[in-house]
Amino acid sequence: MKRVVRNPYAGVDWSSHARCKASMHAHTTQSDGTQSPAAVIDEHHAKRYDILALTDHDAIPGRPGTERGSTWPWTSYGRDPDDLGMLAVEGNEFSLIDHVNGYFTGVWTEEELRGGTHDRFAEDLPWIIDQIGVRGGLAQINHPGRYDRSLSFYLELFDRHRHLHAIEVFNQGDRCPQDRQRWDHLLTAMRRAGSRYPLWGSSVDDSHQASHIGRNYHVYLLPDRDEAALREAMSAGAYWFVHDPRGASDDRHDDGGSGFWTAAPMIERIDVTPTAITIEATRYDTVRWVTDDGVILDDGERLALDDERLGTYVRAVLRGDGRAATYTQPFYLEAADVAAG
Repeated sequence: MKRVVRNPYAGVDWSSHARCKASMHAHTTQSDGTQSPAAVIDEHHAKRYDILALTDHDAIPGRPGTERGSTWPWTSYGRDPDDLGMLAVEGNEFSLIDHVNGYFTGVWTEEELRGGTHDRFAEDLPWIIDQIGVRGGLAQINHPGRYDRSLSFYLELFDRHRHLHAIEVFNQGDRCPQDRQRWDHLLTAMRRAGSRYPLWGSSVDDSHQASHIGRNYHVYLLPDRDEAALREAMSAGAYWFVHDPRGASDDRHDDGGSGFWTAAPMIERIDVTPTAITIEATRYDTVRWVTDDGVILDDGERLALDDERLGTYVRAVLRGDGRAATYTQPFYLEAADVAAG
């Protein structure tokens, strides 16, 4: 028999928390995107996003105008998030070596980007993640499938940096499909070592042009639509993420209720008891449970915690029409007879 020792949705009031659609990795002409900041904001607003992080690259050597590192604030580009009913997130993709997103860090100065710290950006990923934490930010590993890094490399990063909360498992559609397997292997290694620290999954468009927008997103569960609530949800894992290959370019995906342009399954609530985890959802065909190293368990809305195949965590994948899929964050498990820590 297993018991849940970390439930990412434990603090969610399913009757009152808002479901907020979020894009957490997007580029503009401030780095290597093809659209202006205003145009990118407008595209997301038109596709009914509630939250948007513009994460332009820290700097592109030799390209004037990119030294500031953050496309922030929106009002500098003629858009006010309050007028649009959106929550703007200050972000940056540090990208002179392995790429990592930093959120809520403030604008980095030209001296920091091109002066004393420039060499460190090129040589020392742990140092960059340290600096995001020093500034009170949250960090996320981007498209790890692009790099030849060992499992131990990422395990050390997540063990060392408590503000490093997530790793991308979908990026720009699904161009690194092995990243879900990498996530499962990392989760398994961390949990078998006894760690209860978060290692949440992330699904992002990493958009560089309009056609990239709408296939991958998060749904945050927020008591208030403000930065403090979002930070807490990001840290706690109080969100699910979606991959919908058809994207949000056609209003035939409008569900007529939530305002989301998608056919992806929508989670209504998740209940955790001493004996089971149960998911209630709409617009789904199957609910599949996944445990250590990506081992697939049975399909069904209810997972009994006495299943002998359960490992150190379990997560759910809900599949719907047109290959659209919704992914929960992992629930951490221990043997029921292990004393609470």
